Amino acid sequence: DKRAEIEILEKYKPFFGRLVIKYYKGNTRSVYCFRAKKIMDSSCIVTQVLENLYGSKSFPGFADLLLDYGELKQNIYSDSWKGPLSSVNGIYLLNDKSTGKKYVGSASGEEGIFGRWKTYLDDGYDATEEESGKVFPNSQLKKLVKEKGLEYIENNFQFSILEVIPKTTLIAKIIERENYWKNVLGTRDKNFGYNSN
Repeated sequence: DKRAEIEILEKYKPFFGRLVIKYYKGNTRSVYCFRAKKIMDSSCIVTQVLENLYGSKSFPGFADLLLDYGELKQNIYSDSWKGPLSSVNGIYLLNDKSTGKKYVGSASGEEGIFGRWKTYLDDGYDATEEESGKVFPNSQLKKLVKEKGLEYIENNFQFSILEVIPKTTLIAKIIERENYWKNVLGTRDKNFGYNSN
């Protein structure tokens, strides 16, 4: 049963959950149906753009960060989260609450941890690595999304940070630390983890 068709415009995504709109609907005593286009064209005025998403929480710091997919998606685009997560590289952990399997990854790009986690929120895995011709390090996550859909990631995955690494650190050192955590947590073992490399 389709009620409406929508198209999400990427350029407006940063405003999701942040607009406060004043709407004058006229007769306040009656309940009636309305057409969104008519209302948006004539009766709505944006009165405020919130700094953070409505209902979002303050950034807890790197050491205390443990979030479900939904919590991360609600908060990651707010300035108080995006700033700190973009300012550092690091080693992070994805935890599948359904199976107990874990995935250890590293962030070493321009957008730091924010950039890496954004790809998981959008696709469930990093599709750009496969296109670059490199070995595809999270092929098991790709397979999981292909078999069970992004909804599986949305319903079962938690995100946390194992180690914060300054942006000035060489990529080779970051990979070394990533491998250390994969060994500690045994995430290359198919029974315990999703890491293929």
